[in-house]
Amino acid sequence: MAQTKKPEIRQAVIDAATALFIEQGYVETQLSAIARRAGISTSNVYKYFPSKIDILYAIYDPWLRARVAAMEAELPAGPGVERLRAFLTRLWDDIPNGDNGFANILIQALATARSADEHRPELLHWFEGRVLEILRSCVVADAVPEADLKDLAALAVMVFDGFLAASRIQYARRHALGIVELMCRRLVPVL
Repeated sequence: MAQTKKPEIRQAVIDAATALFIEQGYVETQLSAIARRAGISTSNVYKYFPSKIDILYAIYDPWLRARVAAMEAELPAGPGVERLRAFLTRLWDDIPNGDNGFANILIQALATARSADEHRPELLHWFEGRVLEILRSCVVADAVPEADLKDLAALAVMVFDGFLAASRIQYARRHALGIVELMCRRLVPVL
């Protein structure tokens, strides 16, 4: 007889994992510790999530989507350098350093992944698509060729990943705003 999954147990696992990932990082957090904090057995965790990285994605996906939605809502209206500056600052400085560097957890997980199967390209594709849409909203229509905008979006995501990886050291924070200003200066002529 199949066991019925209980939403409150699933949520307890997510809450426990979130706290432990923030406290200890991804690598140091063991499934047994997540289970203990959630008040269930380790084998019961597997009834809800096939692996630790699946738990992470259950946390990280809505977290990132909420951060992007909040960022979009806070951007200045209309195309222009102020919108671009605000967008890049939030993307490269605020998100990587917010929530005690929580965004870095995904980099830790992917760096220790045993196989490519642990990567979820759907979230990356969604994120790149949102970055592209926001970049489009920063420039005057047809001022930048679509292929260039797509390349800029890919570059923005790669730089974001770099700031995530370096978010634990002050080096990244010291340079984020300078890189934002450099990008704005280079793109102003085409805005």
